[in-house]
Amino acid sequence: MELRQLKYFLSAARNLSFTTAARECYIVQSAMSQQIAALEKELGVTLFERGGRTMTLTAEGRVFRQEAERILRQVTDSTALVQTIASGYERTVRLGCHGSLLHRELVSGLRQLHKEKPDLRVLVFQDIAARLLDALRNKDLDCVVGILSPAMKLLSGWLDWQVIREEGVRLMVPENHPLAGRESVTMEEVAREPVILLSGSDKRDHLMRWADSGHPIRVYCYAEEAGSVETMVAAGFGVSLCLESACRIREGIRYVDICGTNREQVALFWNRGEREKRLAEELLSFLVMDPSNSVI
Repeated sequence: MELRQLKYFLSAARNLSFTTAARECYIVQSAMSQQIAALEKELGVTLFERGGRTMTLTAEGRVFRQEAERILRQVTDSTALVQTIASGYERTVRLGCHGSLLHRELVSGLRQLHKEKPDLRVLVFQDIAARLLDALRNKDLDCVVGILSPAMKLLSGWLDWQVIREEGVRLMVPENHPLAGRESVTMEEVAREPVILLSGSDKRDHLMRWADSGHPIRVYCYAEEAGSVETMVAAGFGVSLCLESACRIREGIRYVDICGTNREQVALFWNRGEREKRLAEELLSFLVMDPSNSVI
C-alpha cells in the first residue's frame, strides 16, 4: 500500500466520483480506477458501491476513510517534526492534547513559554485520549494534557503526571431544552437525558462514576470531535457533559451547572525518564495553575 493510493482514495471519497478525483489528483480517470481497484484487492474489501452514475462509500469504506485521514495526518506531523529538528531549533517537545482541553489558560501558558524560551519548539498534536496515550507510551509524544481519571492512575508503572488545574463539569443542552433556563440541575435529572460523550473521554470511568452515584448515564452515542458534540446537542439529539473551560458561546447551546459532581483534574502526563522529566518540568513552569500541586 502506498501513500499516493490513500490520497487517491480520500479524493474519491470526498468527491464520490473517480472522474472528479482524477482531475483533482492530476491523473487520468482509468489510472484512478486502477489504483482504487488495487487498494480494494489488497484490503480484501469493497470500498465503494458503484451503481449507474452514483457512487457511495461502503461501511468498510467509511471506516477506512477515517483511518486513511489519520495516517496521512501522522505522516504530515512526522514530516513537520523532522523538518523542525533540521531547522536548527535546539530542542523540540511534542505535546498531545484533546481539543476540548485546549482552553484559554493553556494557550496563554504556551504563548508565555514561547516568549521566554524561543529556542524550544513546541509541536501540538490533537487527537482522542486513547490514541494520545498510545502515542505517549510508544514515545511518539513527549507529554500529553489530559484528565487524571482513576484508570490513568493505574498506569503509574510507566507514567508520571502533575495536576495543572481543577475545574467543574457543566451540562450542555439545546437552547430550547426545558433545562436551558435553569441555573443548575441534579445528577438525577441528567441521568434522564440521552447523553452524547466525546470518544476522547474515559468512557468506562465516566459510566462507572455516574453508576456509583446511583444515576447511570444513558449514552446516546460517542463523537470523535468536540464540534460534532456541539452540533448534535444544538440539533436536539441529546445533552452532553463538558469542562468549564470548554464551554464556549455557540448558537443553539446553553450551559447549566450540575450539582453534586466532583471537580475534574487536568494533568500533564509524561513517560518516566530523565529526558521526559526535564521537558515536562519546562512545560509545567508555564502550565500549572495551582502552585500547591505536586509531582506524583
